[in-house]
Amino acid sequence: MTTHARRPSLFLTIAGRVIEFPRRIRQNLGTNHKYRCASAIGYTLGATGVLYSVFSLLYDYNIDLRAILRLPLLVFFREQLLPFLASPLIYFGINIGRLGSVLLTASLIGGSILAQAEFRTCFRWLKHVFVKRERGPRFDPKAFLQNPGLPEPPAHSLMSRLTMYGLAALLGYSFIGLIAFSVFVPVGLYFFERDVRYILTWFASHFLYMAEHLLAPYERWGDDQYWGTRWFLAVFTRRRELDSVVERYYVDFWRIDSLDPKKRTWVAGKNSVRDGARVVALSMWFFLLVLAVSGAVVA
Repeated sequence: MTTHARRPSLFLTIAGRVIEFPRRIRQNLGTNHKYRCASAIGYTLGATGVLYSVFSLLYDYNIDLRAILRLPLLVFFREQLLPFLASPLIYFGINIGRLGSVLLTASLIGGSILAQAEFRTCFRWLKHVFVKRERGPRFDPKAFLQNPGLPEPPAHSLMSRLTMYGLAALLGYSFIGLIAFSVFVPVGLYFFERDVRYILTWFASHFLYMAEHLLAPYERWGDDQYWGTRWFLAVFTRRRELDSVVERYYVDFWRIDSLDPKKRTWVAGKNSVRDGARVVALSMWFFLLVLAVSGAVVA
């Protein structure tokens, strides 16, 4: 009779995996931990601005959702914040109205994302497009004297902050940022679809772990022809594959930098697209959260 090692409690294992899930989400915010907190705050503020702008626009076109959806501080956003954002243009005699104010908000979000992402990459995309072309990887003898690892993020100075804020304002109030935001929207929809697949994969890995736990007593070590062993190995292998997907799903997707000259522009602007798409995807998750909360309140 073969003796098996005592398996850990199913409840404790599932609870540990659930508690670990927010940590995986946090790790997916970026490979450099010094950016994760700032990225989370930026994504949240941007997604909140997108959500309020969309609802404000729906209300202005008499698509009244107040009976179903109620957003706190929506009146403050429409009556106080939007006019404040549009006030620099009004000072020069440009009255853009409510629709223009909403579009200006989206343009400012797009401009801010571009400016922040460019600072994090030392303005790599702007240099690539407007200054000089990247010919390929550069050989630096000093690299042999340094320990391998992620490079330190660029440090802010007073001039760099003024440059970044000025660039964001220029892109926003010139409505150039609206072009970038329109690019972020379809990629954000793709990100939202990836988020759904990621969560479904996470749930599937838990169901397979429970099946693996139930099949473990029927496993016979060294007997691959026994039905219990075959089923256990099939479930175990698939569960390990799903766990690997959950572990590296987003990280590998953004860590790969192609050296193909035809893809240099994409590699240079990758951080901008990622940040903008994440803001759009997070705004969609906020929308579903509002739907759920409002439905629970009405019920």
